[in-house]
Amino acid sequence: MRCGHCGNVQGNGHFCGNCGVRLGVANNVDVNQSVISGEQQAVAAKVAKVESSVQLDNLKKGFQAYRSYFKQHLKAPSLSFTEQADEFRHGVISLMLYAIIFGLSFYSAINGVLQASVGGIAELVGEMYDELSYFSVFINVFVFIVISMGIVSLGLFMISKYFGPDYSFKKILVHYGAHSLPAIVVGLIALGVLLMKSYVYGSFIMLAGLVYVIVISPGYVMGALLSKQPKGVDPLYGFTLYVIVVILLFAILYKFIGDTAVGNYLENLRSLL
Repeated sequence: MRCGHCGNVQGNGHFCGNCGVRLGVANNVDVNQSVISGEQQAVAAKVAKVESSVQLDNLKKGFQAYRSYFKQHLKAPSLSFTEQADEFRHGVISLMLYAIIFGLSFYSAINGVLQASVGGIAELVGEMYDELSYFSVFINVFVFIVISMGIVSLGLFMISKYFGPDYSFKKILVHYGAHSLPAIVVGLIALGVLLMKSYVYGSFIMLAGLVYVIVISPGYVMGALLSKQPKGVDPLYGFTLYVIVVILLFAILYKFIGDTAVGNYLENLRSLL
């Protein structure tokens, strides 16, 4: 007979001669504990499965909500001037999504340019061309685009505060994000063209999307802001202030990135165009 508590083996008796535990009781306790432990693990696994299912459902609902927002506001961006649910979140997602698409497109363009130029020279001298670091290019360009959109948003906020309806910065992002949706479509087209290794046309389309999101879209939003509840100052001066402030901030940004990796990328891309 073996003790289920300490493992001692003895011929007979109702109690273990080593630890004193009643023989048979400890075994039942261990079995019960094993059953309880198994039930707890099953419950924990079920709870984890339910939580995962809930998170997946929330993700699906969020995707469906953004898809509906995208379709509606792509057809009629002016819907952003009406009160609708989740406008701010969807507006920010739109701006970040464009920055991601532009980062991917820019990497494809700049890597294609260097493959065509540096790669050809490297082949002539018998060396291999190492591709650019995808992560490095993407992060640098992504941050650059986000900063650029931040400059534009700041300019629009100033227009609204001093010459228009005095919207909050949050509401400015709502309008800017909704009116920048066409740039996402253009960016996806550019990315597709670049992936087909048509770097010249793809780069032109990519830059056209950038011009839209940095110049055309905010220009329209600014005009709408200047036409709403003007504060007695002629909109011409608000427009002039916006242009001056944005140009100065972009000049500072360009000066800052001149010696960085992004500056080098822009120079290489300009050589293609």
